[in-house]
Parts: sequence; C-alpha cells; structure tokens
Amino acid sequence: MLGYDPYNNQQPLTWWRGYPVHAASLLVVIHVAAMLVGVLLLGDLRTIAFFGFSALEVLQGDVWRLVTYAFVHPSAGLLWFAIEMYLLWSFGREFEKFLGHRAFLIMYGLLLLVTPIVLTLVGLLGPIRPYFGSNSLHFAIFIAFATLYPGATMLFGITAKWAAIILLAISGLQHYGGGDLSGLLALGLNAGLAYGYVRWSRGEITLPSFNLLNRKPRFRVLPSPPAEPRPMRRPTAESTAMDDIDPLLDKIAQSGLESLTPAEKARLERASAALHKKDPGVD
Repeated sequence: MLGYDPYNNQQPLTWWRGYPVHAASLLVVIHVAAMLVGVLLLGDLRTIAFFGFSALEVLQGDVWRLVTYAFVHPSAGLLWFAIEMYLLWSFGREFEKFLGHRAFLIMYGLLLLVTPIVLTLVGLLGPIRPYFGSNSLHFAIFIAFATLYPGATMLFGITAKWAAIILLAISGLQHYGGGDLSGLLALGLNAGLAYGYVRWSRGEITLPSFNLLNRKPRFRVLPSPPAEPRPMRRPTAESTAMDDIDPLLDKIAQSGLESLTPAEKARLERASAALHKKDPGVD
C-alpha cells in the first residue's frame, strides 16, 4: 500500500488494494451505483419524481434536487449513459493529470451546481421544464479537455477543438428544435463554465477582485503646521569681538600687520581686550 500525501495534488485521491483511485474514476462508480439503484430498485418514474430538478419543488424546499438531478439516469438512456461515463473517465483523467484532482473536483462541483441555480432563478420568472441527467455536465468535461489540448487528434483526424465545436452546435440545435429551454441553457452554461475555468486555472484570464470588506481608509494630505520662529539670540561680547577681529585677521594674513590703519589697530586692541576679559588665558 502506497502512502497518500494530501499536499500532492497530482497523485490519486486514495489507493484501494494497491490500485490508484482517481477522482474521475470515483465519480464514475458513484454514477453507476446511482443508475443501478434508480433502475433496479426505484424505477424511472419514482427516481425522476423524487430526485429530478424542478424549480418549483426547489423553491418549496426540496433543495437536495440541486445535486441529485445529475444522478438520475433512466433506463431509456443507458446507451448515452455509457458514453457519458467514458467521457467522464477518459477526459476527466486527462484533466486530472494536467491540473490535479483538486482543480478537477472544484470544476465538477461548479458544473453540478451552476445549472440548477440558474434554472431556479429563471423559474422565478415563469414555469420551466424539469431537468435531470448529466449529459451537459459530462459533455463539459470534454469541452475542458478540448480547451487543454485543442490540437489533440480525435476520430477521422478531427482535432479536439473542432470536435467540441461541432458537437456543441449539434447538441444546441437539438435542444432548440425540441423546445427544451432547460437543456439548451444547461448546455451553454456548462460548456462556457468549463472553457472559462480551464483558461482561468492556467492563468490565461483573470477575474475582477472586489475588496469591499477590506477597503482601506482614504487619507488626506494635510498642510504642515507653520514652523515656530526661533527666538533671537542676543549678541554676546565674545561674538561681537570675534566679528571685529575676523576681518582684521584676514587682512593681516594677506598683507601683514603694517597694512592695518590706525583705526583698525585700535579695533584690534579693543577686541583683544574684550577677549581677555572673557577668558584671561587667551594671549
């Protein structure tokens, strides 16, 4: 028995008797079990009546129909059911290999819920045909595969991209011609969601973000307060004496003591006397 690492998204969901159990394979088993219970034990009519989707019933409280509708597989459609399971197993496994089982299960859950939720909202506007089965859901798995590998070769050399487009157009015309608004809406929703989810998972498209709950407060830039004027310092005797001596010392350094005029010599003596009073040690 191999160990299971919950942080490794590329490995199987679990192992059973040494065999890997992938998400797509597990879903196939669940659908087959639901089909057997519905056909052999309950019967088609009872299964559809209790588990099929109906907007009116959901609005009256039968919320389980938002999920169980996809597991209703009447006996009259068992051939298409077998094709569905092949699509789910084969193309679902390829999706898991590329993006991992977590991304696959998230997409499957979205595909499962988006159709009945939208149909319920449409049912608020008027009566809408009941809906059951997983045809559009599992066809969307193929759409996801074709989005991942558009150039993959299918039957008769047709690429996956064009096979998806052709089959989508044929299915849409069938629903439209039969007046099946529910089926047509489900087909478009699932195909569009699968295509968009794959491109979003690969980082090819981004969704707008709304941080309404974490909005940062707006800041206003306020003018700086006026600087307080510094108190004026009264000139001291020392600073006055130095102011008198500095230009005289510069003149002496440039031209010598003899260049001083009698008035400048008198200023020099007065400044020197003032410094001696402040600091008797100054020569």
